[in-house]
Amino acid sequence: MTFRGFRIPVVMAVLAVTLGVLLSANHLYRRETETAPLVRRSMAIEGVTGVTLRRSGSLVVIELALASVEDLRTTFRAAESAAEDAMSRERVRLVLVDRRTSRLANAYHRVHYVIHEAAARGTYSQLGDVETTLAGEGWRARVSVDDRFIYVQIHDGSGGYLYELVPLPRAGDEGAFRLPPQAGPTAEGSSTARLVAPQLGAD
Repeated sequence: MTFRGFRIPVVMAVLAVTLGVLLSANHLYRRETETAPLVRRSMAIEGVTGVTLRRSGSLVVIELALASVEDLRTTFRAAESAAEDAMSRERVRLVLVDRRTSRLANAYHRVHYVIHEAAARGTYSQLGDVETTLAGEGWRARVSVDDRFIYVQIHDGSGGYLYELVPLPRAGDEGAFRLPPQAGPTAEGSSTARLVAPQLGAD
């Protein structure tokens, strides 16, 4: 079949090849200008042991496997900065992967009401009591706070560790005391949990 002297199957084949080349070039460009620098910067952060990127629609999901870190707040801020610098034109979500056990999950569950209440009401002085309570049970715990999150980390001393980021209320949310659904392993033994941080970039 022809159209104005052109064979339609040949034209379609040329268009398909051209599109494939353009898509491949775009993929290589993104990998060299965004993905590769992000992986390099993320892996340079102390405590980051692995980086996985995937797309979910228009959202770029960056999954970071973390080792046992001294200060979750410092590690998260560094990872967030790396993501914002490398993927400034993208909508990005960070996912942190810890190594929690059911005992760690239960330890967090026992104190998470106090933590969420502190986040909702601004009673941050009671977070010191959380650390004291966990230490009394034999855990190594650290609770930090900035203008956006309460950072909770609990270590069992045997290679297991749990990380949680509890968001602080935004403008207009003051006074709301809402506990989000809790996720975590229920079986004994080491597991991993994916902690999803709020989205970066424009909506």
